[in-house]
Amino acid sequence: MGNRLTWSRLKRSIADLFHTGGWRWVEPPELQNGIAVDRLVSPLRYDILPRLEFFCFYLQNRDRLRDSAELVEAARNTNYFTWFVSSDAVRRIGAPALQDKETLEKRFAARVHRSAALFESFLNRGYRPNPPIILKTADRVLPASARRGCYTGKKVSERYFLSDGCHRLALLMSRGVKTLPRGYFNVRSYPEFSPFDSTSLLVRSLAVRESEYFEFLSRRYAAPRVFLDRDTLLNHVHQHCPARMGELMDVLRIDGYLDGNGQKGSGHEKG
Repeated sequence: MGNRLTWSRLKRSIADLFHTGGWRWVEPPELQNGIAVDRLVSPLRYDILPRLEFFCFYLQNRDRLRDSAELVEAARNTNYFTWFVSSDAVRRIGAPALQDKETLEKRFAARVHRSAALFESFLNRGYRPNPPIILKTADRVLPASARRGCYTGKKVSERYFLSDGCHRLALLMSRGVKTLPRGYFNVRSYPEFSPFDSTSLLVRSLAVRESEYFEFLSRRYAAPRVFLDRDTLLNHVHQHCPARMGELMDVLRIDGYLDGNGQKGSGHEKG
């Protein structure tokens, strides 16, 4: 059995022969027991949190929002719509397409319906790990980017980055999953690539409270501790993980929580 070529492995081997992106499937030994969800979310993927909020919103309101039009309209008044316009639509269809309001509304409605169907499938049949969540790694990780060719400049000392299956990850998070099991994801390795940085987009477009932002950063820089303000987080990292101070300072600066001189600035005064 150990040497048996399974159908999934065969499909992946065939894909390797014909792909044109220079990537290959890999099975990192250090991920055999899974990977912590926090490693995949913080500090680059704040977009997972509006997806998580949507699933919580849907669970609370699914009985009274059976009509699909009512569901879409209600979702327009949540962070899910702001995420879609500020991050997902920009990444997938480009900023110019955002001017076409009719197309944008249709795409958002389709996104809401797909997400609701995913949650209903989970409630009826449980979580299904196929298709798997896709992670990316690379021989050379470039600075993060908000979209292709538009670097934000963040350099994160991580090897594995979330690529596809973001709603499924958010669904698992809504059920309390802290570690993504090995059978739930596959890993693509590239010669080089730039991980997606949604956080730099969303901290400026969502009503993100500073306490929420620093709680989010704590997932990477202080876990399992949680800090709700900049000073206590910086002090903790300085004392317990000084090697990450430079990285954290760059993240804060790029997201607008430090001034241009690296001093503690006013940041985003949002509650």
